[in-house]
Amino acid sequence: MKKLSPLVLTVSLVVIGGLVFSGCLPKHELTNNPNQAPVDVNNKKVGDTTKSGLITKIGRKYFITEAGGEPVEIDSYSLDLSQYVGKMADVTGQYSGDTLFVREVNLKDIKFNEGR
Repeated sequence: MKKLSPLVLTVSLVVIGGLVFSGCLPKHELTNNPNQAPVDVNNKKVGDTTKSGLITKIGRKYFITEAGGEPVEIDSYSLDLSQYVGKMADVTGQYSGDTLFVREVNLKDIKFNEGR
């Protein structure tokens, strides 16, 4: 029987060990940034995200824009977003790609000074 060189043996053990123990690693790691949706190691967003801002509609798509921020596309399978267009709201949902799928909308009670 032929002897394996120490280098081949070491590399083989490292590769086999990595395959055996890879099932023991966590499936994902979540970020701790409260302003961002949690992201797993595969760069997929998981968990709930809440955004506060003005809801608008451009064409057939809905957006929420936070103060000083970029518009974020929103959609919903369970809510009619058309009733919230032009209103300030908190929306909560989960991302799929770059779109936040909203499951809850809470309108903000905004009162403007009428110059009195």
